[in-house]
Order: sequence, then C-alpha cells, then structure tokens
Amino acid sequence: MRKSLIVLFIFALINSVSNAQVAGNKDTANDALPAVPNKITGKTQACPGNIQTYTIEPAKNATSYSWTLPHGWAGTSTTTSITATVGSNSGNVSVCSINSTGISKLSRVLVVSVSIIPDKPGAIKGDSLVCGGVSKTYSISPVAGATFYTWTLPSGWTGTSTTTSITLTTGAKSGNIMVTAGNYCGSGVAQSFAAAINPLPDVPGKITLDATPPDGNYKIYTIETIKGASSYTWTLPLGWIGNSTTTSIKAVPGSRGGTITVKANNVCGSSDASKLVVP
Repeated sequence: MRKSLIVLFIFALINSVSNAQVAGNKDTANDALPAVPNKITGKTQACPGNIQTYTIEPAKNATSYSWTLPHGWAGTSTTTSITATVGSNSGNVSVCSINSTGISKLSRVLVVSVSIIPDKPGAIKGDSLVCGGVSKTYSISPVAGATFYTWTLPSGWTGTSTTTSITLTTGAKSGNIMVTAGNYCGSGVAQSFAAAINPLPDVPGKITLDATPPDGNYKIYTIETIKGASSYTWTLPLGWIGNSTTTSIKAVPGSRGGTITVKANNVCGSSDASKLVVP
C-alpha cells in the first residue's frame, strides 16, 4: 500500500512538471517579439507634392506597424501600407512591426531621393548671325539637378540633343533656339536665343557703261551697291582684260564681244549673276 502511494505521488509530480513546461512554452510563444518587416515596395524617386504609396508583406507575430517618413512628408499608418504626401527633403521611409510584447528589433528602411524641377538654363552660347544650310554648335552651362535637356529649333533647322550642347544644321529662316532643363519631376522654364539667317545678297541691278575714257583703250562698267554685299565677282568675255571686286570694272575689250556678268558676295555665298551682252 505504501509503495502504491509513493508511485502515485511520483506520477503526479512528473505530470505537474510536464504541465508547467507546456504552459511555459505557450507563454514564451505568446510573448515573442514581431519579426522585422520584409522589403518595402515603392518608388525610390519622388517629387514634392506627389502622392506615393509604400507597402510591405505582413510580418510574423505583428499586430500593427509604425511608419516613419522623411522630414516634411505627411502621412500616417498602422497597417502594411502607407500613402504619403512627398515633401521637399530626401530621406528614409522606414517601418517596424509591433505586437503586445513590443517592437521588432530592427526597422526596414527604403532610401527615397526627392528631386525638384531644375531652374531656367543660363545664356545660350553660339553665333547669332549664321548662314543657311551650315553646321553650328550651341551650348549652355549644366543646370543643378538636371538629368536631361530639351532643345527646340527654328522651323526648317535640324538637330537633336539631350545634353548641354547641340550641333545643328541651320535652315533658311531666322528664329529662336530654345532649351529647357529637366529631370524625373519635369522640365523648367526655357532659355531662348535669337538666331538670324544672313541672307545671300540680292542680284545686282543693270550693268551700265560709263563714259569711254579719253584714251579709248578701256571701258568702265558699273552697278549700284548691293546691301549686305562684301565683294563682287566680275566675268568678262573671252579675250577681254580686267579684274575687280568692287561695283565697277575697267575692261580692255578683246577682238570680239560676249557677255559681261557680275555677282554680289558675302560670307554666306554669292547671288545670281547680272548680265550684259557687249558687241
């Protein structure tokens, strides 16, 4: 009888200890800190005033979440996502998990860069008076925060660039070259540069014969001055002698007649010719 009582006592003691261990294990499980949140999903580039949403997958043992935004941003949440109004500062979007036991040992962090629309570019450098159909290069200094540039050319001009310089081919008409600086958030105010086409000179007017010189050995032919011309090119009939780059030429006639021509020139080229048939 006494042995039976001892056996029963030992069995009860073992059972009591076993129950206590189970209870202890359950308490430990209930008191576990929540897991660190997984990767934050959302844009890492943002613009002031934009609405951005950031999310995570549910964390183990978490019952709520605490989000922290960069200085100047607005938004609150205790769930697995937050919708925030972007401020002017770059910084970290972070989140930690919470339950009744406490806060996760670490926070999950996403670095977000905030951009602002770049300022108006500085002065455009390049020739303001150009010839038609030629290659020219125009440039600006880099603009802070800009990642690309947009160039706009006068009608009929050709060329493209997304950098601080553009090499283009001029057209037949004058106009404004314009450029804006841009980034992820958009493009700013355009800088403008007036570029004028230097036209070819007009065709010279009528070629006239001046009074024959007293010695009769040569003749003088003249035209009116052409606006914008820097020189003139004369051509005499075969066998005639004479040369000039001005509005008149002294010509010694040859044995037979022909055609006298003259063109007006400038840095961009020559006009069509004016002609005079001589005997």
